[in-house]
This record gives sequence, structure tokens and C-alpha cells, in this order.
Amino acid sequence: MATYNGTSGNDTINGSPSDDDIFGGQGNDALRGADGNDTIYGEEGSDSLDGGAGNDTLIGGLGNDTLTGGAQTDTAVFSGKWSDYTIARDSSGRIIVSDNRAPSSNYDGIDTVSSVEYFRFADISGIGTVDVALANILNVAPQTDTVTGSGLEDAASVAVTLSASDSDGSVASFRLVSVPVGGTLFSDAALLTVISEGSTVGAVGNTAIVYFKPAANWSGTATFEFAAVDNLGRDDASPATASVTIAPVNDAATIAGTVSGAVTEDTVVTASGTLTIADVDAGEATVQTIAAGTAGDAGYGTFAVSAAGVWSYTLNNAAPAVQALGAGGTLADTITVWSADGTASQLITIAIAGTNDVATIAGTVSGAVVEDTVVTATGTLAIADVDAGEATLQAIAAGTAGDAGYGTFAVSAAGVWSYTLNNAAPAVQALGVGGTLADTITVWSADGTASQVITVAIAGENDAPTLEAHSAGTIVETASQDVHFDPIIGRLEGYDVDNDPLSYMVVKEDGSTDAIKVGTYGTLTVHEDGTYIYDPNAAAIDALTEHATDVFTVATFDGVERTETTLTINIDGVNDTPDDISWSLMGGVDEDGVVTNPIVAEFSRIGYVVGKLDVRNNGEPQQALTFELVDNDDGVISIDSTGLVKILDPTNLTVEGYGYDPENEVSEVEPDVLGYSFFVRVTDALGASFIVQQYFTIAEQIKFSGVTVLERLNGFSNTFDLTAEDGESSVLGGMFRYGNNFVDGGGGNDTLTTGDRNPDPAIWAGGNDVLVGGTGNDTLNAGNGSVNQLDGGSGDDSLTAGSGDDWFVGGTGNDIIATGDGHDIVQYSWTSESGALRSDVYAVSTAGITTSWSDTINDFTVGTDKIAFTAGTATHSFGLGDAGVLAGAKLVVYSSTGGDHIAGTADDVIASGTEAVGSQLKYYAETGELWFDRNGSDGLADAYKVATLNGDPVLTASDLLLV
Repeated sequence: MATYNGTSGNDTINGSPSDDDIFGGQGNDALRGADGNDTIYGEEGSDSLDGGAGNDTLIGGLGNDTLTGGAQTDTAVFSGKWSDYTIARDSSGRIIVSDNRAPSSNYDGIDTVSSVEYFRFADISGIGTVDVALANILNVAPQTDTVTGSGLEDAASVAVTLSASDSDGSVASFRLVSVPVGGTLFSDAALLTVISEGSTVGAVGNTAIVYFKPAANWSGTATFEFAAVDNLGRDDASPATASVTIAPVNDAATIAGTVSGAVTEDTVVTASGTLTIADVDAGEATVQTIAAGTAGDAGYGTFAVSAAGVWSYTLNNAAPAVQALGAGGTLADTITVWSADGTASQLITIAIAGTNDVATIAGTVSGAVVEDTVVTATGTLAIADVDAGEATLQAIAAGTAGDAGYGTFAVSAAGVWSYTLNNAAPAVQALGVGGTLADTITVWSADGTASQVITVAIAGENDAPTLEAHSAGTIVETASQDVHFDPIIGRLEGYDVDNDPLSYMVVKEDGSTDAIKVGTYGTLTVHEDGTYIYDPNAAAIDALTEHATDVFTVATFDGVERTETTLTINIDGVNDTPDDISWSLMGGVDEDGVVTNPIVAEFSRIGYVVGKLDVRNNGEPQQALTFELVDNDDGVISIDSTGLVKILDPTNLTVEGYGYDPENEVSEVEPDVLGYSFFVRVTDALGASFIVQQYFTIAEQIKFSGVTVLERLNGFSNTFDLTAEDGESSVLGGMFRYGNNFVDGGGGNDTLTTGDRNPDPAIWAGGNDVLVGGTGNDTLNAGNGSVNQLDGGSGDDSLTAGSGDDWFVGGTGNDIIATGDGHDIVQYSWTSESGALRSDVYAVSTAGITTSWSDTINDFTVGTDKIAFTAGTATHSFGLGDAGVLAGAKLVVYSSTGGDHIAGTADDVIASGTEAVGSQLKYYAETGELWFDRNGSDGLADAYKVATLNGDPVLTASDLLLV
């Protein structure tokens, strides 16, 4: 297939033997298709198109063209509809097609057509095409008739008959060129199918019926154009007009808006509103006017209504029926309003409300009551009301609280009222003489138009105060509280509902009052504010043997009346028992009470005083006591009236002692205890008795020499008396683990050790030992008894004790004394507190200083005795200032690593009575106190006192040693 395109000039184009597309372009062109099925476009200019052989399509385009089909079946194509052209045959038999449309871009001009079998036009819709055979091309177009129709407004539909004629055929259909306004066209009587513009309606007998449905309330003439189409498809190029006339009809109006109003007797006597009128008929949206003054249907007032619907009503307030209305009573008045065309009406209704006439209330409107005496008041109210049946009150139920709440009211419908005072109300009771209150209530008429306040005056009376006496406790006589008793402090609680100021006092026997009264067991003092204090009489209470009370009458006074009550002081007296019972082993006390030696030497003779029971109460000896041995019949001991226990038969002292069960009052043997145990019943003058148990251990005389080990005595708590033979001796043994031991080294250089030597801490409990070194250079090591006594005697001795509060006696010689953790005493002899015969050393280890010891050094001699400090495991040690030179009583601390001072230069020392940061050892010459401060803090907050040197000696460098 080939395509040929012409130029803008006059072209001659011959096609190929195949199917060709030939375009002439501009100019007057000669276009030939030759063989094949060719499509030839003349385009612009007056062109000559020859299809040649084949089935060709010839499109002349613009200009006056000559179209020759040639052999076979050819088609001439035109841009317009068939009805747009005039078609005729000339004298030569050619078809002349003339375009009746105005020249335009699609104007075909006047074409001459020959040897063409079909003519192609646009169809009547203008969208598709239609081919007309040569035999029909000269068909005459049908003629469309002008038609009319008529109907009424709002009709269901109006039938319109379309008609036409055709001189050489018949009318097949009608094409709608336009559609009417003011309604809708339908092709069926059922109004199911709408006819739109461009659609067709089939014709029967050259006619067709269409149906016009007017729009609601529309009237006037509606037109539309239509054209007939003949049986060959050619339509009438000149459409006809159909006219449908719709005659108007009168439409019913509607009335809405404000159709009611309200007036009230004597107050609101006019009402107004506006009706809204709707009518689709032009100029008819009004109502028929009603002149002002037109009486309503009931005649209670007059109406006025304008054409626009504005209405008003005026009540005839003087009408008898109107004035007869009471509160809640109603009447009604009406009038009917019509639309201008009379098709609609509306009733305007006016509601007329009655008013209540104001009532009046008079009568008894006040009353009075008095606290505690006259507690009710009554009266009657009078009510008047012109409205029939309304001359009553709104009743108030009995028990209704007054406005202030001091009482309750009751009011009947007839006006009878009463008031009952709530006499117990706090505010009422708080009224004093001359005090007043008021309570009120408001009473209303039945119709609520009138009210009246009833007022009740409340007068006060004086109320006596109340009084409570609160005891602050009981005085209890006990062993610890027998001589002095704490006072009882309490308060009298008075209350006066009248809120009068109160005063307080104690009442005497004659009825007079005072602030102070002496009782049986103490003195009561009452203050103005109600507080009191009871000061006990200790002597009187101590004399009590049972419970007792001290009773006082107390009172409060409000300025008018006095109220009394009783204040009772409870005292629990008891028969006093001793608070201090001691058993003293007398040692070398003979029958005459003369002390020969503080150490027990022997129990070898009858009449030897073992010890004494001392019974005291509050530190004072108890009098008139009797002592009785309980369950003791072996004849070993006796006890006299003073509590002295003596030996009667020493032969039985080696047997096991006896125990006593005071609860069951039976004896039982205690085989694990060697010694002698006994029970004593002590009875006082009032017959109170109690049983105490005491014991003493058997003392034996043991001689030893050399090294004596007494392990065989482990486990016993006896007290042994050991005396060494002259010569160097040593005693070490478990026998000293528990007992209160006496060891005498005698002559020679001895080593005496007592106390627990077992590493098990559960049994570290040494007795209270007495170690006597005697002559020679001795070593004395005491245990952990509570009070050990170490006597070095003569010679250069070493004395070391445990954790108890020990007593060190250096004696003559150069002694070393190492105290333990207790509060120890260091001195020259048992009887002297000053003056050592030789140089002694008081030794302290800083490792054990974790609490204040408060040891006492009684006989420190400056220049002779020494105080030595050992570092132990501490991080710092002590030394003397500036290469061992110490001036006055100044001390300084050195680090453990060398010669640098912890606190600065070599002169950085502590002067007497002053403190310095960094010093660990502080001595105060003013007090003799020696302190250790491991942290070197400022002051003594973290320090521990090591010892006190009696006599406050001023230390020198020679008095201190660093070990």
C-alpha cells in the first residue's frame, strides 16, 4: 500500500496498481487511483478525482470538485447530512450535489459526480454516517407540519400529535431538534420514556403522538422543534415548531406562622403575631384583612389582621368574665383568617389567664421563751383574700426547724401557730443572764401572694458549771521510791455552757475555799487555771503498809454558782522490804569485831566470825529485824540478832553444802559446789519476811615451793589460801580460774598467776584474787575478776591485771605496773596514797585504748616514777619533743615512720591546759588528766581518757618513756 501526498500547488498524482492513499493538498489537483481499492482526498481547491479500477472512495473536500468513480463499486463522501445538500441530475446525466450550508471549514461546494454507486452523508444525529445508493439519491425530503396542543396547569400530561408528508415516499419517524421548557416530553402515555434532544419517535401513517407534562404550578406556552425523516432516511432540513399552551389554574394557599397568643388579667392585656402566607399563584400570597376592633368569637377582646398577616389582640380587661378569673383560671378567644384567594384559612387562638388577688396576713406575729423555764410560745394569724376559698395559710408541719435552728414551729391552715424551744441546743444553753437569741419562720398565704415572719425571742438563764477532777496517777511506794516521791500533777476540768470565766479552789472543812489544803499524806495546791499539784508527805507514805487515799473537795465558780467535786489521790503503800542486802566475808575479824588482817587466814576455831548480813532500806539500816537459819541442822554455823555468822563446829566444813528451794521450802544438795551454803529468813517488825541465800567456800592452807602446777584442781570454785616457802617459787593452775583466791609468795623471786588461762572465752571469768609477792623481785599476774588486789611487797616487782577494776600496790622497790581495761588504782601501799619509796613505771599500750579507762595514779612522784607508752599494733607511736628534750609539761606526737612531726615543726607541742590539732597524746596539768586521741582531732570529741594523776603533777621529760 502506497501513500501519495501533493504539494501546495496544482499536482497530478497517479496511483500504483495497489491500494493507495492519495492526498491532493492545496491547489487544483488531478488525482488518479489506477488499479486497487484507493482512497483519494482532494482536500483544498477544485480537484478532479478519478478512482480508476477498483472499489474506490472519493472525498472531494473543499472546493467545487469532479468525482469520477470508474469501474467497480465506488463511494462519494460528503461532510454534511443528506438534508444539507440539493441534489439534481444535469442534462448529461451527471449528479450535481450542491452544499446548502454556509461556507465553512467543512463546506463541500458544488460537486459533479459520475460513475459512483453510493453517496455517503453524516447521519441525522451528526455522529455516524449513512450511505445512499445512486438509485435513491434524488429522493425528495419530507415536509414537517407545524402543530399545537393545549392543557391545564398541573395536568398529568398534554398529548401533542406530530405530522408530516413525503411526496415520493412515507414518513418513518420524527427527530426532536429541541425540547420544551416548563415541562418534559414523553414518548408514552405512562410517562416512562423521556424524549431528549436529538432522539427520534417512530411514526405511523406519517404521524406520532408525544406527551407534554407541565412542571408543577407552571402555566404558559411551551415550544419545541422537530423534523420528519422519510423511509429512505432523509430528514426535513427545515424543522417545524410544536406549541403547547398550558392554561393556569387557581392553587390553594397555605397559612402558618404565629397562630396563638396569651394575655393575663390585669397585667398583660395585648398579644400579637405574624402569619406567613404561601401561594404559588403570583400576587396571591396575602390574607384577607380584618379591621381593628373586630370582636373575637368569644367576645373577650378585639382582633386586627393586615394583608401581610400581622395580627394583634386586645383583651377587654373589664369584662365580667375576665375579672372573674382567679389564679390558674383560663378563657379563650379566637378569630378565623382567610387567604386572599379564599383557598386557605387559619384560626388564631388567644389564651386568657386569670391573676391571683394579693392576700393580707395580720394577727400575733411574735412570741417569747426563756431557757430552762418557759420553752413554748403560741399565737394566731389572721388572713384575708378576695379570691373565694383562698383565705388560708400554707400549713407548716410540726417539728419544722426555725430559721436559726434553736427550736421548731407548727402552723395550721387557719393561722394557729406554736413554737417549741430546743432547750438542749448548745447555743441556747450558752446563754447567760441577759443573753438573748431569736428564731424565726416565714408563713405564706395559700395563694402565695402574701407572707409573714413570726419572730420568737429567746432569753437566757445562768447555768451552773460542771467540774471533773482528773487524777494524774497513783503514788506507789516501792523499794526504790521510799524516801522521796514525785508530786502528782493534774488538772481540774470545768465547763460552763454560758462561757463564763471559771476560777478553781479547794474547799476546807468549814466550807470556805482556799488554794492550799494539807491532807493526810500530802498537800494539795490548786491554781486559778485549774491545774493542781499534790506534794506527797514521804514520811507519812513510808509508814503505810497498804493502799490508802487522800481525798479533797475541790470546786469551780462561774461568778454566780459554785460546783464541787471530789479529788482522790491513790497511794499504794507496802510493807517495805530491804533494798540492799549484803553479805560481807569478815576475814580476820575476831569475836570482838577487831579487824586483824583483810585477808582470810583460817577457819580453825569455834567462834570465828565468817561474815555478816547487812540489811538496809534507802541506805539506812533496818531496825527490829530477826534472823533465822532455814533448814540448817548440822550445827556448823550460827547467826545472831545482828546478822553475824559464826563457826560452831568446824569439823563439818569439808562436807558439801546445802541448797534451799524457797518456793517449796525444801533442802536440796548441790554436789557441784564445794563449800558451805546456807539460807536465812529475815523478818521485819511488821512480820514481812524473806529468805536470802549466802555461802562461803572452804579455805585450806597449802604450802608450795619451786614450780607448783595445780591443774588437778580444774573445775572447782573453791577459794584456796596458798603460802609459798622461802625461795623462788611459781604457781600456775586452773584452781584459780573461778575462786576468790589468796596467794602469798613469801620470800624469794616468785611468779604468781591466777585467773582463767583457758583460751575458751566462754569460761573466762576469774575470781577476785589477792596476790602477795612478799620480799624479792616478784611477777604477779591476776585474772579477770571484778576486783583484784596485787601487792608487790618489797623488791623490784612487775604487776599485771586483767579487765576488772583492780588495786595495785607497788610497795618498796622499782616496780612496773601494767593496768588493764578497768578503772584501776595505783599507789604505794594499802593505807597510803602518796610517796613511793622507789621508782615505779605505769605502763600503757595504745593498741587497747578504745574507751576511757579512768585509771587513778595516787602516788606519782615527778622525777622518780615513769609513765611508759607502747605502740602495740597502733599506726602511731609516742615520743618526746625535739630529740628527747621535753620542756615543762609539753608533749608531742611523732609518726611511726621517722622524725617528722605529724602536726608541723619540732616546736609544735601541747602546752599545759591547751589543745592542738594533730596531737595524739594530751596531758592537762591543771586536772592531772592524760588523754589519748588516735585521730589527732581538735578537742576531745574522739579522745579517750587513760588515767588521772592525783595531785596534778607537772610532768618533765624524765617522767615519760617510749617502749
